[in-house]
Amino acid sequence: MTIRHSLSQVASDLTAILQTRAELFSVELAVQRARFFSLLGLFGIAIIFFLLALVVVSILVISFFWPSEFRYLAIGGLALLYAILGLCLTWRLIHRLRTEALPFELTRQELSKDLTLLSVWQPTTSSNSHRAERDSDLQRENFNAR
Repeated sequence: MTIRHSLSQVASDLTAILQTRAELFSVELAVQRARFFSLLGLFGIAIIFFLLALVVVSILVISFFWPSEFRYLAIGGLALLYAILGLCLTWRLIHRLRTEALPFELTRQELSKDLTLLSVWQPTTSSNSHRAERDSDLQRENFNAR
């Protein structure tokens, strides 16, 4: 094996690692984009139902002064229904924000594993210098012995 072959193999491995990490990042980016629009939709629907509840409550207050027997129950029931729907959607939104994983968590984990592996492979300078000195001393002794 030549040095050129070893360097090309290392470069090939690093390129493969970077490509894998880039693909993982792009997949996580797509998931996060879908998550964002899902949460935005939940938020929008919750706001709509809260606004509907406010309108119905306003109609309830206005119609309170009108003479009728069942109007109050119908309007109050609608207001209660809209308020419950708004609260349920808001609770779901808050629950998802608290329990879902952080964005790009898998990419961060893989990069931290890569850094750990690279730090294990990196030799310390003191052991290299001692090894080089020892090797040069052995070479001198072998040369002198001839």
